[in-house]
Amino acid sequence: IAQLEGGMAALAVASGHAAQALAFSNLMMPGDNFVSTNKLYGGSFTQFTQTFPKFGWEARLHDQDDFKAIENAIDSKTKAIYCESIANPGGIITDLE
Repeated sequence: IAQLEGGMAALAVASGHAAQALAFSNLMMPGDNFVSTNKLYGGSFTQFTQTFPKFGWEARLHDQDDFKAIENAIDSKTKAIYCESIANPGGIITDLE
């Protein structure tokens, strides 16, 4: 995969939750937060609200159409902004522009 993409290395995992945990673990330290839309796959919601707090990571969940709330949730400890571009379930599409 790395060679196909012109990268130095690649990593494959067996699930989206594993991918999320690896991605966030490279960005976050205890006390950090990320802002996320609140329309999420149930497993993502549980991971963000039940598992990630055990690492000291705060998920700040807001409606994907409330841009002001998302903007206001960002502070100096925010390390990422997350959304499922097509949320499951519901097929809600987040405007990424």
